[in-house]
Amino acid sequence: MYLENLGMYVAARYRNVKEILSRPDVFISGNGVMMNDTGNSIFAGGIGLCSDGDGHRRIRTVESRPLNPRMLRELRDTIASEADAVVNAATRDRTFDAATMLAQYLPLRIVSNLVGLPDEGRERMPIWAAASFDSFGPLNERAKAALSVFDEMVECANFFQAAGYQRST
Repeated sequence: MYLENLGMYVAARYRNVKEILSRPDVFISGNGVMMNDTGNSIFAGGIGLCSDGDGHRRIRTVESRPLNPRMLRELRDTIASEADAVVNAATRDRTFDAATMLAQYLPLRIVSNLVGLPDEGRERMPIWAAASFDSFGPLNERAKAALSVFDEMVECANFFQAAGYQRST
């Protein structure tokens, strides 16, 4: 489907998306998939979403290794224990925001540990994730604001890289 006001095509039906994903030779992602050139220039080739071929396979291998089913099975008890602790704390207060207390907490706690991210900066990760998503759209005020927040995330990553931070597990 062509979106006239944005000057771009979009695929929303499952069968169309499946076809696109099965044809990386035709539907390339390496030049970027964002709806603005600024986002594309930042992300192109550097993340799995915006990469093709061997580069995409390398990124996907590195990113998925700590999240494979075997690793996650080994964490089943840890995840259940963490979830129970969050739910118990939340129900003591009698009101809570499940999206913040559970849906954000578990990935920040479990996945961050699994992939070896340092504790520093984790509190900003939900903000960085939202900004990254917002920067994918048309270059409107929302995307521009998101790109400045994204810069903060990149600076943090560069700091840890320059400091020689390496995964300890």
